[in-house]
Amino acid sequence: MSLGMLWGNFYYVYMARKIAYREQRGDVCVMPYGISTMGAFAFIYAIVLPTYNQCLLTRNKAHCEELAYYVALASNFAVGIILLLLCIVGEFIRRNTPRVALLSSLSGLGFAYLAMNECLPVIANPIVSFIPFFIIMVGYFGEVSFGPIPVVVVALVTGTSLGWATSLNDVAQVRDAYELMKGYKLIFPIREMFKHMDEIMPYLSTTIPTAIANAIVTIQCVESARQAGDFYPTQEAMFADGIGTLISSFFGSFLSMTSEKISFE
Repeated sequence: MSLGMLWGNFYYVYMARKIAYREQRGDVCVMPYGISTMGAFAFIYAIVLPTYNQCLLTRNKAHCEELAYYVALASNFAVGIILLLLCIVGEFIRRNTPRVALLSSLSGLGFAYLAMNECLPVIANPIVSFIPFFIIMVGYFGEVSFGPIPVVVVALVTGTSLGWATSLNDVAQVRDAYELMKGYKLIFPIREMFKHMDEIMPYLSTTIPTAIANAIVTIQCVESARQAGDFYPTQEAMFADGIGTLISSFFGSFLSMTSEKISFE
């Protein structure tokens, strides 16, 4: 998964640099890139869980865990292939779909999951959160300068300091996180993934809609970026998402990748 995200983020930086160079601009925003949330839920509850439960009727737990994993992995590979095929029609769909139809659902998701999901923790811990929030607002929207120090660094240092000063941060949590920081060897489940490719047929009703939904989200995000003035090529963005999904599946992740830019301009 991390290799797929690394690919996608670097490729999106490359696309942003091309736009900035072509238009002689210094304010091009790189489109964020990451895991498809709806794809993750779809795969976990409609592929992994049913495969595991069905297998338990006849096989042991260890075998069923591996089977569910490899079936989901093969399904994710199929999502990547479908995304690449949908590149052909991506720009046609974007051009011929009204902007309001593309962006209305995207803005709703943005407010529900991005805005509210970040706002509620701020409200829940006002002593720690309000001052960094104020710094972000005056720094980015009020254009208040903190000298050579970036606004985000000032906000992070302030928030971290307040978190420790008010005992909101827990030493035990830091210790647990530190224990996870160790080397993990790369796995290459490609052979096993292709061995289970014939078992994804019952789940095409999940795999194909997931791929289409990811493609639509990418088209929506490209249109959102265009609304803000950044003209990303639709086919290239969909290509990056498809390749990122394939890379993730090659290295053991059944979570598909997609772009995630939302403009409120």
